[in-house]
Amino acid sequence: MRLDQNVNPNKLGKYALIKLRETGENILCSPDRKEATIPVSAIDFGNAPDSDFFVIRLKDKYAAPALKAYANAASADGEIEFATDVMALANQSRRMETKKPD
Repeated sequence: MRLDQNVNPNKLGKYALIKLRETGENILCSPDRKEATIPVSAIDFGNAPDSDFFVIRLKDKYAAPALKAYANAASADGEIEFATDVMALANQSRRMETKKPD
């Protein structure tokens, strides 16, 4: 198994990020909305060195330990509230039925 971005010639991963702070009036209001116009500037494909990212879905088998390590690093840096929020995501992931990433 390899990361999608490492096997695709365009370096695109499985996901893109939508920077909601940049969508202005075109923000997605609810999951059941049928159409939305999202400015291209708000879409981050992560295919440039300064915009690389790694998405972790909570149902991922490896999410809980990864998020716990991230929370611990943030806590060690003094970011207690942020660490608490991330640890809550790790705990939520632990309670989910997980699956191996595809």
